[in-house]
Amino acid sequence: MSISLRIDVEAVEQTSALDPVERATWSAIRISVGNRCVTTIHDRELGEERQSLHLPAFPIAEWLVHQWWFLLYELSPVENPLDRSVADHWNWLGRHCLRCADSALLLPKLAFYSDDKSVIAQWLADDSGVLPHMPGEFISSGLETLDRQETESALAQFVERVLSRVQSLNFDRVHKTVERWRAIQSQGCEERDFCISAARMGLDAYDPDAIDDATAGFLEQHPIAGYHALIHDLTEIANPESLLRQWDWIDDVHQRLPLKLGNDATATDSWRQIPKAHLHGYKLAQDVRQQLDIRGTHSIPSIPDVCRQLANRDLIIDHAECHAPRNRLRALVGTQTNGTGVVVAASHPRHATSERFLIARALYLMLASGNRNTRLLTDALSWDQRASRAFAAELLAPQSALIEDLDTDDASLEEIERLAAKYQVSTRVIENQLQNQGITVLPE
Repeated sequence: MSISLRIDVEAVEQTSALDPVERATWSAIRISVGNRCVTTIHDRELGEERQSLHLPAFPIAEWLVHQWWFLLYELSPVENPLDRSVADHWNWLGRHCLRCADSALLLPKLAFYSDDKSVIAQWLADDSGVLPHMPGEFISSGLETLDRQETESALAQFVERVLSRVQSLNFDRVHKTVERWRAIQSQGCEERDFCISAARMGLDAYDPDAIDDATAGFLEQHPIAGYHALIHDLTEIANPESLLRQWDWIDDVHQRLPLKLGNDATATDSWRQIPKAHLHGYKLAQDVRQQLDIRGTHSIPSIPDVCRQLANRDLIIDHAECHAPRNRLRALVGTQTNGTGVVVAASHPRHATSERFLIARALYLMLASGNRNTRLLTDALSWDQRASRAFAAELLAPQSALIEDLDTDDASLEEIERLAAKYQVSTRVIENQLQNQGITVLPE
């Protein structure tokens, strides 16, 4: 049974509310994800917990409508985006965190964002005393993966229910919200593709000042649904300053080598049998090591040899620098049109271990796409990119082998450096692998 979002909203009469829009939509609202109540608060006046919020629903519906495509399709730029230490992503939080809908209302720190495959719902409890002027503090934290269509349906039902209560009110904010909601609901495939691609880049398709003509023209010519996987990967990490220059680099590599250009942006879905991206990456890496009979604490001497054994193709490393501002594109991975080689085009790495890890990530994309698509390796926190990193780490330095290889229960800097040298990876890869297994990494 899949975990789903539920928003219960019950009309409450509030005659003391001065704003007609707020008075018309005053409600008891309860938000739950699966069997967990996001809106559980400790009420200071009552001295006990309650699960419903009593407030006007229109500001929430208004915010949902204006952030619609971001909530469903934009990725998080950082791990744990609700963490208080993340101070340089306020614009992103404004598009994704429900508390930003109206600072005057008691709303949970609840964010919706995409991991490309699904919608992530993440919420964070308040520290004691952080909301001194509010009637209570939220006490629930959690993170769940939701089906995108089911989440879109739950949000849409809430919006419809709230807007139906203000249809007769003649206020500009109501008219703008209803007009935008109707536009969202009536969009055709091309318009929807454009909005999704723009949102994935953090751009509001309804704001003419947000998207320049060159970016708009590119997105119109390269629809995300009807084009190929490159657009899918590129819109996860591109921005208006880098988009066209990155595309020129991609096109140059394609023409120079040349590479196959598949048009199936969802070719990896058949590989996604395990819900969590990192677990999927681990499992695929373990299967590859078993298939190649590389077991125990043996390191992999050559990734090109692995590629040749798995795909019967040579691995071609092409050092092609992409000079784009704020560049988050790490490599292009594709199969030559003559079928003889798998190409990994990337900037020249600073360290041999960096290239080795990058090529291992490329091997994941090659396996996951079945050589049908040219794909991009990026630093995005999408499902495939996460899986590729987990795959590379487990392929090159398996967790079970590292634990077996440890001389002590804890991992000292000396031990980490020894393991990094043995498995030809960075010390960071070793640290992450050990920490993910609960091994303490000792400070210097």
